[in-house]
Amino acid sequence: MHFSSAITGLAILAGVSALDNVASFESYDNDNCSPPAQQNQNINSDICTFLPGQTAKIFFLEKTRANCKLYVYTNGDCTGTAEPIVTSAPSSCLNVATKFGYKVLCT
Repeated sequence: MHFSSAITGLAILAGVSALDNVASFESYDNDNCSPPAQQNQNINSDICTFLPGQTAKIFFLEKTRANCKLYVYTNGDCTGTAEPIVTSAPSSCLNVATKFGYKVLCT
């Protein structure tokens, strides 16, 4: 009985499962974050998504339920080295012209 309890405890400590609505941002097709913007809201963690536009502003990043960070990738399928772009929100205007995928990871 104690063995199965220990396994369950370790599984819980292994990491945070995917969370809903952990980030939101706007992306822009220009180099200065001026309207019109594409809304990217209700972003869930651990899901690779295409990153549109040349620039972006992050408006919300979950910090209450988990410590979430937005990572950007040069590949649209989020392969390769992840670069943390934002660790807190709101952000300034960020250049994402050479990035094509993003994922929010939470711990």
